[in-house]
Amino acid sequence: MLAAAGAAGARLVFADDTWMYGRVDGPMREDTTVAPVSGKGVLRAWLAEMVLAAHARGEVETVIGRAPELWGPGVESLLAGGIFAAAAHGRTARWPGDPDLPVTAGYAPDVGAALVELALAPASATGRVWHTPVPPPITGRLFVEKVYAAAGHPPRIGRITPAMVAGLRLVSPVVREGAELLYQFEQPFLVDDSAFRAAFATRATDWDSGVAATLAWYRAEPERTRRRLVPAGG
Repeated sequence: MLAAAGAAGARLVFADDTWMYGRVDGPMREDTTVAPVSGKGVLRAWLAEMVLAAHARGEVETVIGRAPELWGPGVESLLAGGIFAAAAHGRTARWPGDPDLPVTAGYAPDVGAALVELALAPASATGRVWHTPVPPPITGRLFVEKVYAAAGHPPRIGRITPAMVAGLRLVSPVVREGAELLYQFEQPFLVDDSAFRAAFATRATDWDSGVAATLAWYRAEPERTRRRLVPAGG
């Protein structure tokens, strides 16, 4: 991708995530120390370094849009089927960690809009990392309550426990791949997007609007909600 963009004289906008920061003790900013604690975090750190180094060498113009855990219509993630599909059927949702800790997450349409802005931004915005917009922090419990309220069911929330993960890893490739990232939800998971908000127009969709749109997408895909009831439990 770097070679192709460089040969074409195009800008490479790299969609990234926060895995390289590892276990943090405060809000994640663009200058937060890179200290990955998982194989995926190491890979992400290496890729980001590769992208920015190519820019520094003058080989290709690059910019990185970095988002936290994604959710929203069309997204499969820890904040997706196991919660929205369960809520659509009034079953128990499984939160990946401590539901009473604050969390920020990237609503996929907002992340997409932010990447487009980075593609069209002045050259002065390139060669660096930008955290894409996020709504104000929310606890996992309040997030689940919003989803169930929109679905018209009383909230039912459980935790994804270590024992549950150990069992599901035997049968689910998604769980096997995602287990090493669950540490993110055992600490406050806060992303600071103030630099992007100061420089660009895109703003984060509020939680309620995002929940409504995501639930509508799941309800329009009934087969998807039935499949997701198995790992969600309840």
